[in-house]
Order: sequence, then C-alpha cells, then structure tokens
Amino acid sequence: YRGGEDTTTALEALPLDGIRDVVYKLAREPDSCPGPQCPEAAALMHTDAALNLVGRGRVAEAHSQLQTARWLLGLDVRFDEPSSGPQESVQARRVFRHTWLLAVGKLLMSHGDPSKALSYFENCRDFFPVGSLLAAGSAEELMGSIDGFVRVPGNRGNLFGLAPPPLWFEQNRRRAKQQALRAAEKHLRKAIELEPGLAEAHLRLGRVLQRRGRAKQARAELSWVVENSTHRPLPALAQLFLGELEEGRGQLDEAIIRFRLALLAEPESQAARLALSQALHRSGEMPASVEAARAVLVRKEAGEGWLAYHLAFPRRAKAVMERLRGEVR
Repeated sequence: YRGGEDTTTALEALPLDGIRDVVYKLAREPDSCPGPQCPEAAALMHTDAALNLVGRGRVAEAHSQLQTARWLLGLDVRFDEPSSGPQESVQARRVFRHTWLLAVGKLLMSHGDPSKALSYFENCRDFFPVGSLLAAGSAEELMGSIDGFVRVPGNRGNLFGLAPPPLWFEQNRRRAKQQALRAAEKHLRKAIELEPGLAEAHLRLGRVLQRRGRAKQARAELSWVVENSTHRPLPALAQLFLGELEEGRGQLDEAIIRFRLALLAEPESQAARLALSQALHRSGEMPASVEAARAVLVRKEAGEGWLAYHLAFPRRAKAVMERLRGEVR
C-alpha cells in the first residue's frame, strides 16, 4: 500500500461482489493475512478510492467503497470487536478503526455530506466521546444553518422552478433546521459536560444558541471563550459573534466595539472588517465604513479564523488520515 491515485484507479474497476469473499476473510481472520496490518492497508485503499470518487461527484460509488473499508476493519454488524492476537495488537486495531471513523466522518463533512458523517461519529463515540460529540455537534450545526443541507421529506430538489416554494415546504424546512440545531446543542453540551474547558465547544454552542434566537445564553457561552481561551482564532470569532448579537438588538455602538476587538485579536480577519464596515455604515459613520471596506479589498490574506471555523475539521482529518497511511505503508 502506497496510497494515492495509482491505488484508487484499479479499485474503481473492481466489482464489489468480486472482492467480497476476500474482504470477509480479512475481516474475520486478520492474523492469517500476509502482513500484520493487511486489513488496515486494504481498508485505506478503499478509503482512498472513496475520497477520490466523492471529489468527482460519484457519491453512491464512494459509499460502496467506504462500506468495503468498514467490513475490512470489522465495523460491519457481522463482526465483533477485534479480540484475537496479543493484547497490544488488539488495542492498536481498536485505536486504528475508531480513528478512521472520526477522520472519514470529518472528510465527509468537508465534501458536503454532514448527515452521512453523523453515523461515523456515532460509531466511535464510546472510544472518542469528546471528539465525536464535538464533530457531531458541528455537523448538525451545518445542517441547521444552510438550506442546501436540509432534507425535507419527499423533496428531490427544487421542484418549483423560479416560483416561490409552497408554504408547506418552507415550514418543513424551518422545522428540519430547528431540529438539527437542537441536536447540535445537545451534542455540544454533552461535550462540555465531559470536558468543561473545551473552548471550541463553548464557541460552537454559543453560535448554535445565537442561531436559535437564545441571545442571553449565547452571550454567556461566547463571553466564556473571550475570558478563558487564548487559542487563536477562538477569541476573535467569539468577539465577532458577540458583535452580531449586539447588532441584532440594535446596539450599534456595542457591536462596533466588539468588531474592533475581534480585529485586535485577529488583525487579518476580513469577516470582522466587513462586519465593522456594515455596522459603521448603519450608524452613519460613512468615511470610517468606506475605509474599513477598502481595507478588505486591498488585503491579500483573508485571515484564518472564519475559514478555520468552517474548515478546521476537514483539515485535521486530512492530517489524521495521512498519519494512518503512514502506519501501514
């Protein structure tokens, strides 16, 4: 196993039924394999093929490859936890399989499939409780924040052309988004219960509460991040979200202060600069608003904070997946 395009192209040509017997043998009898990590290496080959296919929009085929990888790692319901061989080997297999679950779930999120990712996070919750809860909360937040991720029963896309969707459709969509945000809050609160000092969970919980219209509770969570976290870019994002809360209740002076504090914490944040420009415009400070907007146009860097909030999980997952590849090469 070397990983990369050379392995995925060959695997795509193989019919799933043609390799199922081999897959079952490797999953049932890992100690009889040619190498000590043969099932893991084979699973990563199918994982590479799946990620390649997802990137090309061939989602159904990708999930078939991921299912094969699950069988190889003994994650299908047909197989029990690894129990044969030395205790160190058994534990190493368990760590590998649960790390794989968490990483693949995060990568599926990055490819726009947070609902599918949730099943992967659920499968590794006993092994990585805090990490899986944080990831699941983020996936639910994503589904509750963007209309494109809300799955309304019976909806197969935009059936209404350019006409406004009917009332029942909008009601179902709003209900689905609120359901996702409630689930996100539940996961994030549980993560904080297990690890009270986890600043990212407080930040995301504050954002979820903000989206749910619970401003007082959102303010408390975001203020906790400002007061207790020095891990960039979390304090800057918390100030940005607090500024949005103040702006939402018409407190423009307070919002401007928050946006300026966000820029102090992360000077290259274009999201904070744009928010500042808008708040200044609404408060009638036109020259300052124009100057803030102009600064956005001339800066080459967008800042890491806003991007990290949305892309941190796939970035981490890619690094974890590369580490898993290194273990079996």
